[in-house]
Amino acid sequence: MERLFNGESVSILLFLIGVYGLLARRNIIKTVIALAIMQSAIILFFLTINYEDGRIPPIGDVTIHTAVDPMPQALMITAIVIGVAVCS
Repeated sequence: MERLFNGESVSILLFLIGVYGLLARRNIIKTVIALAIMQSAIILFFLTINYEDGRIPPIGDVTIHTAVDPMPQALMITAIVIGVAVCS
């Protein structure tokens, strides 16, 4: 049985909340908060679209069939670092 709220559906819901915040509010602080919510939704989406049960990190002696693809994690950690650098 599949879960009712998986990562993809939660991230799409968060993204739509961010879009609503952009369209409905004209306050600059609320716009920045809406953009941060949208960024979090995109990061969550990219991290959950490639999730499979039973996969392990590609560290050490593992076969290619049980290892997880590290590219989405590397791209999203880069997006987090850029977001922190821009906001601070």
